[in-house]
Amino acid sequence: MKSIRINAPAMVICATLIVLGSANAEEAKPGPAAVAPPPAAKLSKEQKALKKLKDEKDMLSAQNQVRAERLKAKLADMLEEKEELAAEYGLLQQKMKSELAKLEIEKARLDVTLALQAARIGENNAETLAKNAAIDLAIATARKQQEQELLKLSMEQARLAAEGALDAQRHSREVAEMTRKNAVLKLENDRLMQQQAKQRMEMAMATARLAFDAAQLKGRQMAGAEKIAKLQADVSLRAANDKWRSEVAADIEYSEQPYKDGVLTISDRRIALNGAIMGGTADHVTERIHYFNNQSKKLPIFIVIDSSPGGSVMEGYRILKAMEASDAPIHVLVKSFAASMAAVITTAAEESYAYPNAILLHHQPSGGRHGNLTQWKEQAELFEEWARRLHKPIEKKLGLSREKFYAAMYKHNSMGDWEEFADEAAKLKWVGHVVAEVREEGIRKKPADEAPLPLFFFGQAGEKKPASAVYAVLPQPAPFDFYFMYNPNDYYRW
Repeated sequence: MKSIRINAPAMVICATLIVLGSANAEEAKPGPAAVAPPPAAKLSKEQKALKKLKDEKDMLSAQNQVRAERLKAKLADMLEEKEELAAEYGLLQQKMKSELAKLEIEKARLDVTLALQAARIGENNAETLAKNAAIDLAIATARKQQEQELLKLSMEQARLAAEGALDAQRHSREVAEMTRKNAVLKLENDRLMQQQAKQRMEMAMATARLAFDAAQLKGRQMAGAEKIAKLQADVSLRAANDKWRSEVAADIEYSEQPYKDGVLTISDRRIALNGAIMGGTADHVTERIHYFNNQSKKLPIFIVIDSSPGGSVMEGYRILKAMEASDAPIHVLVKSFAASMAAVITTAAEESYAYPNAILLHHQPSGGRHGNLTQWKEQAELFEEWARRLHKPIEKKLGLSREKFYAAMYKHNSMGDWEEFADEAAKLKWVGHVVAEVREEGIRKKPADEAPLPLFFFGQAGEKKPASAVYAVLPQPAPFDFYFMYNPNDYYRW
């Protein structure tokens, strides 16, 4: 609570009231009897009554002024409190920007409360004014009665009361003028207080409207953000659903016996071997053989040949050695065509399969070299050694010497290109099993619309179209390497 401050004029009025009270007390004391004529004694009593009424009027006026000063002091305290609250609000607004909306609402509430308090003060001022008006009315009534009594006295004692009546009338005019000025000042003060209260109320209402509009805007923003978040969630959900549908969710069932009842089941331990076998092919195949062995040494590894004309003997030999060294069993499947080096890989495998209409083709190593006669002879000796090394596992599996195997090639075909469908090749032990059904369990993602080239086919230089024919350019073989491939139409060139 704020203490009520009394300014200097109020203190002067209080001192005056104390002095007047003391003077009245002195007048009340009995003094020495004065010898005066009877009319003078009667006039003295009338003057005392008039003075008493004047003192009462002054007392009431002083009390009214003291009340007014107290109310002004209280209003000043309320204004000071309002300024302190506004300053505190500004400080909090600077320190807590992150909670601006809450502070604005709190400020609006404080302003409304202050406006209500100011309105209550205005009501108290109005009540005080009403009391002052009642006091003024009582004073006016008493004064009217006093004037009537004085009039009667003046009529009865005109000669004696003329001077006193003149003084009383002069004093009455001064009091009336002061009362009128005081009433005008009070009315003006009340009007200003009402205007200030109205302005505060309008300011509070405007602040509240701004806070309400800000809250509505924030609500719309939150609703928009929520809608956007919902749409983004829907898009993410659709993308997740599309991704879910683009992949097989079930786990792969691995089996150590993938061939059952004429059906070959291929897992994701799968290596594709397609196109010409050339630089990079061995890396592609052997790295995966080692990787799958490191995963499991019991589960089978599948080399799937869709179509391959054969290729580099060095690359093919590395593949054969990786197959021999593999702890995990290697299963080779031919779906369409396997010739030359690809046919050697198929026949040399411990477990091999082919569709009934797939074609396997064996022939002698063939290729082309440049140089003089001596160089040709040296290259021929090296090529023959490659043939011996590559066909050695084939001789053991087929139970035929290399010479007899080559003779059989030319017996079936004048060019030495001995091709057989898989059902006949199985009788010759070129392939282990003829399968009618292959299940690719390893395909777990939705295939792309365009079929890319195999990863190891980076050596393909692309197709060129000269006037004679279309051909593909293979990279130059490494030193001491030869292409062992089926190439009847000279499509592959190096």
